[in-house]
Amino acid sequence: KLLQTILPLLIEREMMQLIFSMTARFNDSWIASKGFTYRQSDYHMDRFDFNPIFISSPRLQIRQANFEDISDLCSIESACFTEIHSEPFMRYANLLCDPDYFIVVANFQGQNIGKAHLRWQEQEAQFFDIGILPKFQKRGFGGELIASCINFSLQKGKAKQAL
Repeated sequence: KLLQTILPLLIEREMMQLIFSMTARFNDSWIASKGFTYRQSDYHMDRFDFNPIFISSPRLQIRQANFEDISDLCSIESACFTEIHSEPFMRYANLLCDPDYFIVVANFQGQNIGKAHLRWQEQEAQFFDIGILPKFQKRGFGGELIASCINFSLQKGKAKQAL
């Protein structure tokens, strides 16, 4: 409905490309039926700030992942992403041993429901592969997870974060 409402304005202003932030699975069914095409792509966002993010009412317990979490990490990855790495168990085992890599798990009421990957670079922290299990999405857990990642990177001395 939103697109139908604003379509005349988009055409008038010759805006032929729109960027939406949504999961790839969401796009398959309705985009083509409305005459639109979907192009998978990733966008880059940077933050440069020395101030931590205040989480007023934290609901997640966020901690560094360990080898006991690998099964949950694989489950979260397969539920959240369409492209799954081959041999995910071995991939996580290797990543957990990498000193420049930091994986966090988000636990809600005793269940690991999300994860995020942080890579320590010389000048910045890079965030990627951030996911919350689908049944826990749209509750603010993703924002809390990203805020925690920002705070972890600031503790590591990285005031610049790239998503």
